[in-house]
Amino acid sequence: MHNGKIPLISFMVCYSAEFSTLTEDFENGVPLEHLLTCIQGVRVGVSRDGFKTVCWEQSKPQPETGSRSSTPLLPPQLFQFSKEAVELLKHTPRCRLAFSKFIPSYHHHFGRQCRVADYGFLKLIELFDAISHVMQVLGMTENKLLTLTHRTQIKRFSQDLLKVLKSQASRQMTLQEFPSAYLRCFNKPWKVTDYGVCDLQDLLTEVPETMAMINWNGDDTLIFIPKREQSREELIRMRKFSREVVDLLSSQPRYRILFSKFIPTYHHHFGRQCRVGDYGFNKLLELFEAMEDVIQVCRLNLFNILVIIYTKGQYNRYCC
Repeated sequence: MHNGKIPLISFMVCYSAEFSTLTEDFENGVPLEHLLTCIQGVRVGVSRDGFKTVCWEQSKPQPETGSRSSTPLLPPQLFQFSKEAVELLKHTPRCRLAFSKFIPSYHHHFGRQCRVADYGFLKLIELFDAISHVMQVLGMTENKLLTLTHRTQIKRFSQDLLKVLKSQASRQMTLQEFPSAYLRCFNKPWKVTDYGVCDLQDLLTEVPETMAMINWNGDDTLIFIPKREQSREELIRMRKFSREVVDLLSSQPRYRILFSKFIPTYHHHFGRQCRVGDYGFNKLLELFEAMEDVIQVCRLNLFNILVIIYTKGQYNRYCC
């Protein structure tokens, strides 16, 4: 109706004229600009005269800039900064932070200065533009807010959902059980708006099926981890692999090794590659989690550096 482009400032008026008035809730709601970018095929760009516009994702006129549809390959230093920015935003109320408070908040959270020049930029906004697939800048001028993009929020929620499911003995739960299970797992109340949407179902529909499956049935909707049965050959291989892990970790100081060093150490120790698919898994971490009675995988710090610890008490049982 608007030739594929509407000024963001006019969207509320146009929407009300065609449908109904949108309910505004500044305390518990989600910023409209962010909510619009959650819709597939829609983006918010900046026109040549400096105003934000809502437009189709596929129509990207040259004078406009907006969010990127594909993930760029970042230099290691910039990739590390993007992870730190996500970590910082995760710990801010409603996952939003005033643009002007980013530098002092970064300093307080990580205990070091954020120097834009270290990443090859002159201005902080240029740094955020370089990771626009991760961070979204809401608003204009001095009132700008920082939040995570919808794609980053979905990835974050998927990982958190998996942690909640793994904390359940049956590795499944109903939709009604999710808030209380989330509270027990993360020791904080569940707030869907922390993930940038207004309804839990909007998040669940975008969770990859490889991480969690959903059987929709109203309040009795069941959420569970997809289970692939291992073949007899894979089980035999995994038992042999368990003995190899015990052998490898027995030679390590304090029976532990950094997660990132396991693959090269295994290769060096046994003279062959460690192929996770041989045991019926897609990821090394999933394989280790299936061996929790032999080893423990512990988080060392905030940046997913894990340490694998051999549980010495189980040695005799697994070598028999």
